[in-house]
Amino acid sequence: MVRTSHAIQFFVLALVFAFFMGFTRDVWSQEGSVCAEHAQIVEGLATHYSESRVGFGLDNYGRVVEIFASKRQGSWTIVVTFPDGRACLVASGEDWQPMKLTDMRPTA
Repeated sequence: MVRTSHAIQFFVLALVFAFFMGFTRDVWSQEGSVCAEHAQIVEGLATHYSESRVGFGLDNYGRVVEIFASKRQGSWTIVVTFPDGRACLVASGEDWQPMKLTDMRPTA
């Protein structure tokens, strides 16, 4: 009886895991659902989250990677803009903690 119970639990866990992995794969494959023109993304972040750009850089593929953050709300968003002008939301979160560049020195 115990062996059957463990087998059922394992099967249910495997089924849930498979469903979750399939769901997240589908969400990530729908890149158009989180992309828009750069100006629209910037305006939306400013209007809805009071976020403004706090840093940016270029990646190895010529894309602009920007970090937007709000001092007032503590929210942050990472946006990647492609050479064709399309911008996509990559990540977002809370509790943004700004740092001074001098704070980024390696510690000995």
